[in-house]
Order: sequence, then structure tokens, then C-alpha cells
Amino acid sequence: MPDADSYLYEEICTDDALLLKQERTSSYMLGLDNQLFINDLSEIPKIFEQLYSFHYGLAHLGRISIRNTMLRLMGSWTGGFSAVNIFTGLKNVIPVLHRPEVSSLQYNSPGHIELNLLPDLAQSVQDVSVRVENEFIYDRLEKIYKNNYTYFKDKDLSGFDEGGGIELRNIDSETTENLRKRVRIFFRCLGWKTYQAQFDMIGAHPLQQLRAVMAYYRRLKTLREYIVADKLFIGHSRVPVEQITVNTEN
Repeated sequence: MPDADSYLYEEICTDDALLLKQERTSSYMLGLDNQLFINDLSEIPKIFEQLYSFHYGLAHLGRISIRNTMLRLMGSWTGGFSAVNIFTGLKNVIPVLHRPEVSSLQYNSPGHIELNLLPDLAQSVQDVSVRVENEFIYDRLEKIYKNNYTYFKDKDLSGFDEGGGIELRNIDSETTENLRKRVRIFFRCLGWKTYQAQFDMIGAHPLQQLRAVMAYYRRLKTLREYIVADKLFIGHSRVPVEQITVNTEN
């Protein structure tokens, strides 16, 4: 935010800029342990940031800039939509103040990446990560995902990151309703109780919604592989507190 003696007074700030003052970032840990390689240290924060960006977009639909971006990324009724654009697009629209910023990086097995970010959104990623650790829920999600894949193929629908030229308005009502049910099932398995209304607010077609949540799940699944292998601990570090303090002071 501007310094108190700057020329940027509240009277000339946009509504979105004023709302930034109400949200405070804080420290958040991505704990690391066991054998990791250079690509892992790149992959883990990259995927976490993508999931964080997704939750940020849905949590800030009240802001004009965010809502317009979501509409642009998901609201088109003709083809060319690529689910991966959700993550890159939302990352770019997040204000610098709210982007996950690396505060410290420490690794000697155990270690951590300390981030500065919005805690509520990080908690959203943490909650769904904990949920999919459960083998029953994970197996159910895998079956749903594969079933959706088969359905897309049977209906000649492009459902994945490569995008396609489908005219959404040409999808018949029966298929649209089937897709809508599949979205609800996926949301329930992920423990999302409010996101359906938020997606509907955007005006996205059920196919676009399903593609988006499946793209999210693929990234979540990658994080899960690190979690179940005891290589990633979202929300906490295994480094003793006194050692973190000492390293910070040095």
C-alpha cells in the first residue's frame, strides 16, 4: 500500500484498491522432507500457487477486475476455451500484495518454504488436500474423473487442457443436465459447498465448469503424491521452531 505521506489518497482510489486494505497476509509453511530434486522444488510451489489462484478468483468475484477475468476465461459460449488459462490468467490478476511471496527457503531434510499470503485461501488449499488424502475419497474421485473422461469421449466433447472448438450452444439439454450433475458430484467429493453458486454467478456452461474442476483436480492429485510420500506437509514445517528462529535471525 502507499505510504501515509504519499499523494495516493483514499478519495481517488478505486473500490477494489480500498478493499485490499481489509485483507492481511501472514506467514504460511509448505513443509518439506525426504528425498527431493530440483524439479520438485519448482513443481510444489508452482502447483500450490495455481490452486491458490483458483480459490482467490472464486473468493473475489465481487471485485470487478476479478469477475471480468473469470468471465473472459470461462464465460465464452463458443469453443477455444482452455482450462489451463484459468490458472495463468488468475495468477496475473492477483494483486502483488496477495500473491504468495517466498519469505524464506530452508532445506536439510526436513525443511520448508515459508510464504507470505492470504491465510484463508491457503487454508482452502490445505483443506481440500487433507480431504483427498483419504483413500476412500481419493478412489471415488479417480473413478469420477475416469468416468467423465469416458463420457467426454462418448459424446465427442473436448474436456481437457488442450481446448477445442466446441460450440457450447449446440450441446443438447440432456447432455447439459448430465454435465451439471457431474459437476455437483465432483464438488461434493472435494467438499466444496459454495462454489456451485459462484460458478453459476460467472455464467459458465456446465462443460466449462467440469473442465475447470477436472483441471484443478489434476493439479491437486500431483500435490497429493508428494503428501502421501511424506515429502510435503501443507500448512506446517517439521523443522523445530527454535531452529527456524535461529535461521531467521542469521
